[in-house]
Amino acid sequence: MRTLGPHKVWLEAPGTLRVVVVGAFDVKLLRELEDLARELQAQHPTLHLVADMRQSTGITPELRQTFAEHPDPAPFASRFIFGASFAVRSIASVMAQGGRPGTRPLITVDTEDEAKDWVAAQHSQRAA
Repeated sequence: MRTLGPHKVWLEAPGTLRVVVVGAFDVKLLRELEDLARELQAQHPTLHLVADMRQSTGITPELRQTFAEHPDPAPFASRFIFGASFAVRSIASVMAQGGRPGTRPLITVDTEDEAKDWVAAQHSQRAA
């Protein structure tokens, strides 16, 4: 497990980068997660990001702007958030709908189990 400021990050097999967001999800955290993912890609070429937002205070305006300009941040095959407030789920939904054709999914679910089920489904699709 690593810490990125107040946030906790770890790798779960197979190829899932988990983060517990404490406070605001901002551009700095996104960049740190992307850097960490790039380090891990030699051993895990397909990485899914699962963000636990239960302790989050939201998504910063700068991060929303970043997603508006670049809706498909590499290197994640898909991105999942769970435990988010209604406001964050709404923002994430708008961010996902604003994606261009061929962009990677941003999925919002209510529970950790739902996020794990989605990730398992993504792994199954890639294996098929």
